[in-house]
Amino acid sequence: MSESPEMECPSCSEPTLAAFVSFGSYFTRCMSCDFEGPATSWRALSSKLQGRSRAVVVDENYKHTQVIVEGEASEIAEAISNIAYQGKLVLLLAPNADS
Repeated sequence: MSESPEMECPSCSEPTLAAFVSFGSYFTRCMSCDFEGPATSWRALSSKLQGRSRAVVVDENYKHTQVIVEGEASEIAEAISNIAYQGKLVLLLAPNADS
């Protein structure tokens, strides 16, 4: 699985830290050691994001099931919120990442 732009895990130092949105929360999880960073408000964070991003729904095994939206982060935040509030786990990726 391609993670969002090479974020390094603070626990194991692997570049496999992935960013997720679930319900109203944004959090990170290391795909190597399962370290999970603290959650914060997706609404508060999403208004500050810049650049392009891709949002992908993943299953409980973090396998991609559906690309939901791609574009400027500030323009797709609402679509991400709508899907996440339905109880789906949304993985945030760089726009050129494999899905």
